[in-house]
Amino acid sequence: MESSNRNQISWRFYSLLIILIILAPLNLIFNNVNTPSSVLFHSLIEILSTSLALFINILALVRYYSKKDDIILFIGTGFLGTAFFEAFHGISAHITLTASSVDEIIIQFPWSWLAPRYFLSAFLLLSYVAWRYQKKLFKSELEKEKNYLAISIFLTIATFLFFTYAPIMPELYSLSGLARPLEIIPAILFAVALLGYYYKGHWKTNTFEYCLVLSLLLNFICQFFYMPFSDELFDLTANMGHYLKILSYMAVIVGLLINLHQIYQQAEAANRTKSDFLNIMSQELRNPLTIILGYTPLLKTPEKMPKVKALINALDNKEITKADFTIKLEGALAELSKYTLKMDAAGKNLLALINDMLDLSKIEAGMMTARGAQIDLDQAINKICSPYLNDASKKGLTLNIRKSNYTIFAEEEKFTKIISILIDNAIKYSNSGLIQISSDQLRNMIEISISDTGIGIEPTALNIMIDHFSKPTVGSNTFAGDMGLSLALCQALVELHGGNISVISELNRGTTFTITLPVPPE
Repeated sequence: MESSNRNQISWRFYSLLIILIILAPLNLIFNNVNTPSSVLFHSLIEILSTSLALFINILALVRYYSKKDDIILFIGTGFLGTAFFEAFHGISAHITLTASSVDEIIIQFPWSWLAPRYFLSAFLLLSYVAWRYQKKLFKSELEKEKNYLAISIFLTIATFLFFTYAPIMPELYSLSGLARPLEIIPAILFAVALLGYYYKGHWKTNTFEYCLVLSLLLNFICQFFYMPFSDELFDLTANMGHYLKILSYMAVIVGLLINLHQIYQQAEAANRTKSDFLNIMSQELRNPLTIILGYTPLLKTPEKMPKVKALINALDNKEITKADFTIKLEGALAELSKYTLKMDAAGKNLLALINDMLDLSKIEAGMMTARGAQIDLDQAINKICSPYLNDASKKGLTLNIRKSNYTIFAEEEKFTKIISILIDNAIKYSNSGLIQISSDQLRNMIEISISDTGIGIEPTALNIMIDHFSKPTVGSNTFAGDMGLSLALCQALVELHGGNISVISELNRGTTFTITLPVPPE
């Protein structure tokens, strides 16, 4: 799995690098090359650009309301404004290209082209800033939606007013070396947005963000290596710039379509796993209920139990000695106790399952929080492990706790639940050997590992080990009694504290669960 991820990251990185290496120097070949083109051809290109930008906005809205992602909503509103300016440029260009003065064409034509370029580059840069500081800027989802829409409307109006009424400065087009020097400004904005999203790092695993980085790269190449050097109407350099712009839009569309397909697959998988979960849940709830309901009739009619019946018969014969009566009475009470103990264990198991389900539901609904406090890790671990020492000893297990002297920041009750789940599983699936609890500090997090020498987990089962709706199989053994539910709850509680959980295992060699929890804030 890790090798596959590294290969994917390498492939994505080198694909971006190859695109830059191939496309950037081509402007030297295409510069000052005239191509057969026309006003109609340019109008068709701008109609296509407008349609693609509008389609991106529609896809972004569908994606947002399928699975809310604030940045995709923000980018979608940006492309709505871009579609407006693409149409504005297409109409302006058509009017400009019918002008009688060639000088007027050379000046007016790039001026309207710059409107969607400035707008989109600024908006994509703002989308990165919005992601970076969204927690500080906005307090709620509704506030984000309103502010994103307000920013989009404001920038659209401001950009339109600027490019409609700002004076054109012909002297800028006579600067040495650049036919269209104002193209450099959106190139810089695209470059900064590109660096931001690149160092954000999500492109390594998120297909949409990879396509977004690719789109930013194509836009940067267009604005930096092509458009500034286009000094002739319909030269190949300008046409290449238009083609790169269209490719950049198509890259975003592909990213959104793939992302929507992934969401659809996840929804399908969720439906299947929920069905599996209900089947497993019904079985797990049925087991303790079967025990309780199976022994209830015996308690309702205790005279039918063998030892109670023997005691009653002996009393009816009136030939029983005191010693014999005592033996038969103790046997009858022991039989009653055996059944009630089984019912009690089944009832507690049923209650624990229901409580775990309720807690997990509360966490997923955002109704549960973690009230952090300073906890001495050594004291807490020793206290949690104390009730398990007898169970471990009965199975020939040694419970070893390595002293750490660390302090964590967590809610004690929830931390106890997390460690209890992991220790309980370690004892349950180990028949002999050692259970080791150790910890280490990694920057501002404490890493706690619980290792056992138990039956281990098959590699194929590791991928679904901590899944809310799975019940992994280990050889011919199944993780009975927890359905993966306890581990799902453990994961949710750890993440509630801002940590994470991972597992490594080898079949018949043992398993190690590792959790991270924060240190107390300064």
